[in-house]
Amino acid sequence: MDTVYSQIFLYLACIYFINGILINIFRRLKLADFIAHIATGIMFSLLLVGWAKIFGDDAIKPFHTPNATYLQTAIVLPDSTINDLESVDSLTAGLPDSLIQPPASSPDANQTAISEDNLLNSHITFWVKIGLLLFMMQIGLNFDSRFFRIPKDSIVWRQVILFLTLSILLLGGILYTTVFNSDFQPTALTIIAFFSLNIGVLLVSGFPLSQNYKAPYTALIQIAVILDIIAIVGFSLVDIYYKFNSRDMAAVLLERGYIVILVLFLVPLIYTDGVKTAFRYFQRWAGDFTLLLKLALIFGFVYIGFQVGLSLLLLGVWAGLIFKALMEASQFEFRQKFFAGASFLYILPFVEIGRTLFISKLAAAELWLNAGTIVLVLLLISVLLGAVLFNKRSYPLVIATGFFPRGELTVLILWFLTELDIISPLVFTTLITAVIVTNILGRIFGRAILERLLKQESL
Repeated sequence: MDTVYSQIFLYLACIYFINGILINIFRRLKLADFIAHIATGIMFSLLLVGWAKIFGDDAIKPFHTPNATYLQTAIVLPDSTINDLESVDSLTAGLPDSLIQPPASSPDANQTAISEDNLLNSHITFWVKIGLLLFMMQIGLNFDSRFFRIPKDSIVWRQVILFLTLSILLLGGILYTTVFNSDFQPTALTIIAFFSLNIGVLLVSGFPLSQNYKAPYTALIQIAVILDIIAIVGFSLVDIYYKFNSRDMAAVLLERGYIVILVLFLVPLIYTDGVKTAFRYFQRWAGDFTLLLKLALIFGFVYIGFQVGLSLLLLGVWAGLIFKALMEASQFEFRQKFFAGASFLYILPFVEIGRTLFISKLAAAELWLNAGTIVLVLLLISVLLGAVLFNKRSYPLVIATGFFPRGELTVLILWFLTELDIISPLVFTTLITAVIVTNILGRIFGRAILERLLKQESL
């Protein structure tokens, strides 16, 4: 058992060391942090390969389990061995023997080794889920209802509808015909993932928020928030459908009465002022221990959410909204310290995403052809959306650039679709490559727009 726990700290030491170097490089390039986290996962996988070649296969064995599903996450596969991604034999071909089967030893020793490996990866999976939950809680915490204070003459809703329409027609058409070979289900679900935008590219580009550009930028933020909500709700409905389809979730909801408890957790969101007033009266008796009661309610909600089987995306956002509704302004410092400490776990889901990629296929022409086609379609959608505003006061290039890059939420939803076996690991690698390229190009476009605006303002 002590060996397993020590391996966890070795895992953390490796990824934080790698990430500390990469995050510094990527931030100097003003690229999104999540790309550095994904690159960390890729580098860790390559590090495992190096360990195996230098110190032997047993050196990397603790970080892998001998089952087929986990083999997708780890090692560089030779191109010649990947002929049929649905075949376990094709996945295991060319891998070190220790990744496919336990080392030749007594049955008891083999079973013990497998149990320790499974235990290690169970701990890693736990912390990955906690990191994802806290990341989504941060999104819920930062949510502000003022995002929906949209003037009647605003372009927001028209742009949202136009964006959704173009995405379904253009992106959906390309995915359906080229990537998924006329398979409707993964096409529709992948489109949901690409609804989410990464407007942070404009932020890191130093977009000037002068009065002339405040209106279009505000509209872009509102559009991005609406699209994120659509993506989260859309994926959560898909996730619920898969769980209800097996009737497990329905049984839990109805037989244990968890549906009533979940409805009760809507009260802090609907009657925020009333709930805070009630806690103020309670605080006169309990003092600072009221904070512990609030945390207990949040943890209890998370427990119910896990029992029911809510999507981690929806569960995290909902928990973040409850956290925000319960916390007083006087507890702002605690809230900031809580999430500042939790931020060290945010990178874990993206590191595991990096380990899920088929690294050897990153040099394949077919992958780049499909990824490039997707990027071009996303660029076309953003240009069309910007072109609609040429006769408006809003600056078209701002809208166009903001609609192009995709970010963390897109990557996470694609990862979940892979876990549900809706999209294959190879397609997942293609889509993640396209997302990363949109961020790199978006950074270049954002810089170009900044320079152009600065020249105009200096005239």
